[in-house]
Amino acid sequence: MQKTVMAVAVAGALGALAAPPVLAQTSTVQIGGSIHLIYVQSRGKNSGPNGAGNNDNVNHDNLHTSEPEMFVRGEENIGGGNAVWFQCTSTIDVLGAATNASAGDGLCGRNSAIGMKGSWGNVFFGNWDNPHKLMVTPIRGWFGLNNAFAGAGRMLWNTPGSDVFNTGSSFSRRAARSVNYHSPTWGGFAFRAMYSAQNEATNLSASTLQSKPRMWSADVTYRSGPLYLGAGYERHKDFNPSSGVYPIAAATAGLASSYSGGTDDSWVFGASYTFGGFLRLAGLYTRNELEVHNTGQLKHHGWWVLADWTIAGPHSLKANYARRGDVKGNVTATIGNLTSNDVGAQAGKGTGGKVYGIQYAYEFSKRSTGYLGYNRAKGDAGAKDGLGISAVSLGTAQTVWGAGFRHRF
Repeated sequence: MQKTVMAVAVAGALGALAAPPVLAQTSTVQIGGSIHLIYVQSRGKNSGPNGAGNNDNVNHDNLHTSEPEMFVRGEENIGGGNAVWFQCTSTIDVLGAATNASAGDGLCGRNSAIGMKGSWGNVFFGNWDNPHKLMVTPIRGWFGLNNAFAGAGRMLWNTPGSDVFNTGSSFSRRAARSVNYHSPTWGGFAFRAMYSAQNEATNLSASTLQSKPRMWSADVTYRSGPLYLGAGYERHKDFNPSSGVYPIAAATAGLASSYSGGTDDSWVFGASYTFGGFLRLAGLYTRNELEVHNTGQLKHHGWWVLADWTIAGPHSLKANYARRGDVKGNVTATIGNLTSNDVGAQAGKGTGGKVYGIQYAYEFSKRSTGYLGYNRAKGDAGAKDGLGISAVSLGTAQTVWGAGFRHRF
């Protein structure tokens, strides 16, 4: 009898130790991510030597990753329909290439934040995709060779970055040190807004913020069945005055002294519609303006169309075409890959570009996808546009074809 009582007591004690605390019943933690590898043959066909005097007509193969990541996220219910949440997303270096923490490849270098949410919306702080970029994501909706978005993005939004070391002239990006609000959905409508702390501007510390740089981004979207509509806006105010493309040298900008600030703006409008549940057609229009100095600006606009066709079962076919118009402006400065065709060496030349591609994909499972694809970028005679694999020169054409595989876990 005593042995039985003792056994019951020990079992009860062990059970109490093993049982989770009450708090854990309202908390969750999840681990997941994805691995995306791409192997391509890359071919450059440039019109002549690049800026260093080297001919870039080089063919080579390339094995690289596209946004491989691992995330840890958790959420705790704090009552009243509210919850505190966190997420830390880090790059997975499956190829053995050295990661670069300053470029967003370190711990929590991708979308990572802490926040609170409820029926009133979601407020959070951290390193997260801007609303300008988030509005575009459902429209692009797929990744191609060298990530098809990279080619179109370099052309339409001036070499966008998705890391913590962004240059001041790029749009459609991820911002560190950001304050964010995402609204709930009302009748299909929703909006998001973000602003950055002053020291998010590249290479600026707390002691060098005399110009008080700031980045704002916002969007509004509407979803109803197969229809998606969206508009996004982003503004950089004196965002990169100490490095990168700024300050603009006096001789380059045509000024008595160099200029170390400016206001850059980007608008993007998009729509998509899914026909019969199997064919999605989408389009985007974007307009950007970069202030080089108080009376000088560079302006350009562009558009992007995409199609996503679920043929049958696991088979799908995707295609996209993007075009940037000529860059207009009264300054000779080159900002990223943008140069005016109104003045300077490129006056009268085409300074636009185009990117197009096609991809066949096969879904091996809900989490594993393989694909074959082709992608090509071509800059006009006065433009430097490429896919980001090799260096470019004026009038560049770059082509890649190959295969990719993506697994989510």
